[in-house]
Amino acid sequence: LIKTEKKLRTLFENQEQFISIFSHDIKGPLSGAYQLLEILKKDKRFMENFNPQQEEIFGVMHKGLKDLYAYAYRLHDWSKVHFGNVDLEISEVQLGSTINNLKSLLKESLSDKNISLKVDIPLNTMVKIDEPFFKNALHNLLNNAIKFSYEDSEIIISAHVSETQTIIKVIDHGMGIPERFKKSLFEFNQKHSSKGTSGEKGAGIGLTVVKRIIDLHKGEILIDSEHEKGTTMSIVLPN
Repeated sequence: LIKTEKKLRTLFENQEQFISIFSHDIKGPLSGAYQLLEILKKDKRFMENFNPQQEEIFGVMHKGLKDLYAYAYRLHDWSKVHFGNVDLEISEVQLGSTINNLKSLLKESLSDKNISLKVDIPLNTMVKIDEPFFKNALHNLLNNAIKFSYEDSEIIISAHVSETQTIIKVIDHGMGIPERFKKSLFEFNQKHSSKGTSGEKGAGIGLTVVKRIIDLHKGEILIDSEHEKGTTMSIVLPN
């Protein structure tokens, strides 16, 4: 038993190291290739040279590379937070500014489905967080909200501050989460990767990253979802 345990520990440590190194190293080349396609896509003179079939092929390449880069990015973040290879750097941050930055990053995804993102956060709402990691958690939640929202709908992100806690909510009016998935949604060994309302695919690890980041902030994440009516993800942070 001791020998078996030692072998398992070694295998697990090697797995951690491999995932961390692989996800880190592959992000660079994928990012460079994706950004190049982004530049070409926005170049009207370049795109005018394509016939409809070539344009469709280019679009498939662009979308595939975008999805692959997103997967590698999430895998790297997951490896850092899941294996504990991270020390938080907590500072007081203006929440509205962080949200507005995310809103600009998600502009294309929102536009693709004609979804409006309403920010309902009191002016000068301050939170004590590690901004890069917490922003990643919010980015994952907003990405999920977009993925599972219907076209021409609205997503709301709100915040309520009391003496003891701050509650941040991401509310969508999409397809909802099946009841059978709710209890194990944040567990690493339970992968739930459902297609979005427009057939979007996901890596199935985004919410695992979110849960780990919120845990590191000594917070809590709650789910309230109803089939075909939408989902509310609530982050509860101690003040």
